[in-house]
Amino acid sequence: MVEWIVIWCCLWTICILSYTLYIKQKLNKNKSRVDNFQKDQSILTFGFFHPYCSAGGGGERVLWLEVCHLLENFPSCKIIIYTSEETTVDALTEKVYRQFGIRVLPKFSLVFLESSFLLEPKEYPWFTLLGQAIGSMFVAIEALLRYTPNCFVDTTGFPASMSIARFCFGCYVVCYVHYPTVSKDMLQVVRQRQVKYNNRTFIAKSYLATQCKLFYYRVLMFLYFLTGKCADVVMVNSSWTKQHISVMWKPEYLQIVYPPCSVKTLLDFCLSGRKRHWIVSLSQFREEKNHILQLFIIQKLVQQHEEKDLQDFCLVMMGSTRNEQDVERVSQLQKLAGDLNIASYVRWVINASHEQIYNYLSKAAIALHTMRDEHFGISVVEFMAAGVIPIAHRSGGVAKDIITHEQNGYLASNLEEYVAILERLLFQLSEEQLHSIQCNMRTRVAEFSDETFASEFTKHLLFPRCSPVVEYKKL
Repeated sequence: MVEWIVIWCCLWTICILSYTLYIKQKLNKNKSRVDNFQKDQSILTFGFFHPYCSAGGGGERVLWLEVCHLLENFPSCKIIIYTSEETTVDALTEKVYRQFGIRVLPKFSLVFLESSFLLEPKEYPWFTLLGQAIGSMFVAIEALLRYTPNCFVDTTGFPASMSIARFCFGCYVVCYVHYPTVSKDMLQVVRQRQVKYNNRTFIAKSYLATQCKLFYYRVLMFLYFLTGKCADVVMVNSSWTKQHISVMWKPEYLQIVYPPCSVKTLLDFCLSGRKRHWIVSLSQFREEKNHILQLFIIQKLVQQHEEKDLQDFCLVMMGSTRNEQDVERVSQLQKLAGDLNIASYVRWVINASHEQIYNYLSKAAIALHTMRDEHFGISVVEFMAAGVIPIAHRSGGVAKDIITHEQNGYLASNLEEYVAILERLLFQLSEEQLHSIQCNMRTRVAEFSDETFASEFTKHLLFPRCSPVVEYKKL
């Protein structure tokens, strides 16, 4: 019996060592193919792990613009997109065009992921982040078993998938981080026992529950550190995100690549003749976007002014819904608007096309953005390019990289500040003062164009160790 146990242990050891050597050899081969791509543009395959590729948010814009750029400039590359949606390439490219106005060549392939339900937060009412991390590993296994690329690219924010790609399939790993899954800011919220969307009331009120959650977050941060070390190239979307990732992952290769913003058409919008009493909001209907605060801002404004002062006043809430939870959230927001007696002041544009978005942005004068610690804020840049003056939360990438308070937009920290700024824009500033701010906004957004993003992303994706900067058109 003992002899058989020894034999089985030896066999398993040999198998594990052999597989480890195989993966190491495959990883080195894939790294070499990427490193030599500048000299030899042979077929290189990219697998973009983005299960919600048709969700219509800023992360999806990042994905499709980069895919479009690769297909146009490097036709020898093969691109695979791992998706949770059963659809065709033609149907998906048409949907992307409706959402973003991006015309993607239908020369990529789709891999449908049957296990993608494991990524849904609703599957994990408790320990949601840990559950999603473990779930993403199983989804990544399915994805890479169906097709294993040379280069695995995570553009959706499931870093645990990178460990599978690297250590189980030997892929060269690149990630674009929109937002750190776990951060010291989250620890601070729990430590200070604040009630937020990610810290329930009963936890905030209990010392024991708070200590347990702090331990849980510290475990997650350690696991997050381990998964982050699996990436060969790390790109982030803002100074705020870079600050967090550099501390938590300590990556060898870390670069800021500002996300793409569709500013070209928006810059042509006329600045005069705007409807000052039209306020727009543009974001996915996710809990952290804090649409509830926007409704309370409108309620307080309405309470403080007579009806005659608010003729034609309207908050246009535009955004997309990803799933049933988002649809239910919209219903709750609409009910709240009725309970606050402001339903007549709110207009809902759900799953808006880019034509609808452009129509409102060309007419409105003011925009609300209420997410705290927004990693970057693509919609804020789009507001600025369109000449719509944003009032955003004083935190995250919006405050660090985009808005200079009172010069090219406004920053607020609480309900009272939002209302005060809104009153100033509605009733106090002259047309000349508004025009000056609009001109400053358009000067600022030049750095955030689609072309700049695509060029920078591709440079760090394909040529991370090349110097000087590669001139793509000459390749």
